[in-house]
Amino acid sequence: MDTEAISSIAALGALAVMVVIGLPIYLGVRHAGRVREFEHAERMKALEMGQLLPGDQSWWTPMRLCALIGAGVPIGVFSLAMIATNLDSFSHDDTIWTAAGMLGMTSVICGTRTSVSNRSFRTVTVRKA
Repeated sequence: MDTEAISSIAALGALAVMVVIGLPIYLGVRHAGRVREFEHAERMKALEMGQLLPGDQSWWTPMRLCALIGAGVPIGVFSLAMIATNLDSFSHDDTIWTAAGMLGMTSVICGTRTSVSNRSFRTVTVRKA
């Protein structure tokens, strides 16, 4: 083989490597740019309409916090009352359970009241300047 044939085979090999490796990289970068562009357009449209995208809102929404207060506090209070009843040697069971009942009921009422009175947590309004 002469040098022209070897150089033409090397040029074709280099071109094939560029097509096999370079083209997918170029197309991947171009696709990522378009995805970012579409996400940006979606976010802008959502802001125009006064809504949030599902991924933008935290898991700890105010409604979930109210539910946690209304359900979690009584569970904790009654668990501690049960432990205190088992450990208490002075037999103050009636006082312990009365306090636990009052605290549990208060937390249920306050959690319910907070979740009902703050209905504005469910939707987000964006004011235009």
